[in-house]
Amino acid sequence: MGCLGTAGFGLCLLLMVALWLSDLGMLLLLWLALLFFLPLTAVSAAVLLHGRSVRDRNRRARLYWNLLGGRTYISLRELASGSGRNIEYIRRDLQEMIHRGYFPQARLDANRDTLILDLETYRLYLAAQEQAAHRDEQEKGEKQTAGAQEEPQKTETPELSPEVREVLAEGARVVTLIREANDDLPEKEISDKLDRLEAIVKRIFEILTTEPDKLPDIRRFIQYYLPTTCKLVQVYRDLDRESIQTENMVKSKAQILDTLDTINQAFEKLLDGLYADTAMDVASDISVLETLLAQEGLTK
Repeated sequence: MGCLGTAGFGLCLLLMVALWLSDLGMLLLLWLALLFFLPLTAVSAAVLLHGRSVRDRNRRARLYWNLLGGRTYISLRELASGSGRNIEYIRRDLQEMIHRGYFPQARLDANRDTLILDLETYRLYLAAQEQAAHRDEQEKGEKQTAGAQEEPQKTETPELSPEVREVLAEGARVVTLIREANDDLPEKEISDKLDRLEAIVKRIFEILTTEPDKLPDIRRFIQYYLPTTCKLVQVYRDLDRESIQTENMVKSKAQILDTLDTINQAFEKLLDGLYADTAMDVASDISVLETLLAQEGLTK
């Protein structure tokens, strides 16, 4: 509408000015151009500029949704990299979109470095922040208590980056979702599979708390495999709640049951891979020990 109005009223304005210039005595045309067509052209131009701004904002919002990829949180650094803009622009853009209702429950974290999409994930994030602050206070107290020692002891728990804390918060949400789905499903077959799934997923995230450097090893697990698994579990629970079980419903539930076995095996293999370095160290230590014992004549 802004484009049509600007073109139409602007053309009329130019035409009347041209006619007046050809005959300066036609003052009525000049007044009509200035009092009627000039304001309409200006208003149409303003509408055009506003429309372009809204269109561009909608395009950026769709891009941000695509970059989220089904996740409930994302760092502004990743959005900036995916959109080709700087982080400060992304921060201002997201605040404007949140204000306008593009992301109804979304908010930025305390450091304004991460977009958190829903209230549940934000509550988990706050819980993780609170636990981290409590742990920092405990470590500070321990160092103060041991102030008389020659060297302060290093804490065994590594400092967790904001990205790792966000991942752990998402992991807590996923474990809760699996447990709640398990509570709603009384059948032993699905319950046993979900018990195993919960135990494996929980253990993977527990390893991340003590070895945050393993985050790259499980990034694909977090971004792709786990969201799809949660979706399948939710679909099974929704289908099971239906009072009438149609043939397609039963078939879909059976397919999900079979797929859960494959998922558990794959996740268990991933978990085993996280212990590869430990297994290598153990094998190396055993080899060295056996060699030394043999050299001392203490073994056959």
